[in-house]
Amino acid sequence: MRPHLNIERLSPTPIDEAPPATDLLPRHRCPAQALPGLDALTALEKTLPRPLDSFLKRVLLDPAIGLSFLRCRASVSHHHAFEGGLLAHSTQMLDIAAALSRQVLPNDQTAPAMTQLGLLLHDLGKLRTVGETRRPHGALVVPHEFITIELLTPHLQWLERKDFELALGLRYLLGYFATPKKARSFAKYAVAEVIERLDELSAATHNDRDLASLTSSEGSRRATTG
Repeated sequence: MRPHLNIERLSPTPIDEAPPATDLLPRHRCPAQALPGLDALTALEKTLPRPLDSFLKRVLLDPAIGLSFLRCRASVSHHHAFEGGLLAHSTQMLDIAAALSRQVLPNDQTAPAMTQLGLLLHDLGKLRTVGETRRPHGALVVPHEFITIELLTPHLQWLERKDFELALGLRYLLGYFATPKKARSFAKYAVAEVIERLDELSAATHNDRDLASLTSSEGSRRATTG
């Protein structure tokens, strides 16, 4: 006789009672090049204070976000332009983010977690503007920063009910990055500046701007103009 299973009832588990989101995400669907990023994401989820840990769990278990976040590129051709590149880019500087925010805002106990979450999530809209292997339809109509806000709005509404100030802080960060860089005023929340610098540094790791490149370019320029 072949074994069989009789299911009498299925009932949903409240998210707060569910295992960590990174335990539920399919690791085998994460591109090999992005696996270190998944490990960093796992570590972050386990160290975030309440209620930010539950906020992140809700984000990662959102069907519109979780699996796509493991596989999306960070750009088409600029940096981290490989499947899983967005996860790699978004987690690359998480440890530095926590350490740097403690130096910049030593009296703000929420700064490390807020900096890490802001860095992790501020490019989330690229799920719909960059995609895994090709741009989705309509990708260039709305900037990814606005789509990030759209994706996170229901989860921010949940966080607002738990901690209004934390939700307000994350909303400020998302609004700051949705403002074109040339139009941004002085950041009222220093966490935004930390995220901005680390985002740029992560992108720079995929661009040839080392000393050898500098001296080679300078030599070529002199040969051309001499």
